Amino acid sequence: HRRKKVAKGVEDSIAKTAAGSGSQPSGSQAGQEDRENQARMSRIRDIIARVQHEEYDLGKDGTAKTVREVTFQVFTDPLERGETLESVWEKYTKPYRVWRKEVLGEASDFSRKEVDGREVEKTDEDMIRDLWLIALIFVGCDIFRSTPDYMSFLLHKSLALRDAGDGDKIGDLIRSEYTRWHKIVFLTNTTLK
Repeated sequence: HRRKKVAKGVEDSIAKTAAGSGSQPSGSQAGQEDRENQARMSRIRDIIARVQHEEYDLGKDGTAKTVREVTFQVFTDPLERGETLESVWEKYTKPYRVWRKEVLGEASDFSRKEVDGREVEKTDEDMIRDLWLIALIFVGCDIFRSTPDYMSFLLHKSLALRDAGDGDKIGDLIRSEYTRWHKIVFLTNTTLK
């Protein structure tokens, strides 16, 4: 039932975007746009259902289940309110994109990826997978989730693992990083005080 609501929101969002494009399409153009929107919506529904099973070794501690049942709504609810997938992706990847530019000096556009030696726009699946990974990291990184630079660091490392085919190592990365930082905070607040 939840997926149907999300899908309906995405569908409405796509329809609003198409409707606000300027000139009014003719009857046959409107029919074609409607079929294209429905086809995209069907793909988005399939992608969301498939992506929610990518646990990246974060299923053991219940992180993936929490994200599936609660947290991912943060990303899908705006779609229900009529936002486009692109605008939701832009909003939730902005801290990382700024961090990439300012901390790493990356000039490349995160909204693009390299395929067969050429740059192309990210697909719907790419954007949904990015949002899913952000949600998993948000839940999995414990008390440090309110630290944008820390979240961006974890996302950067996790994206590298995922894109290299080592997504099953993401859970270990996140657990080792928050364990290390818990120790630092503990020592700072006790022994080193």
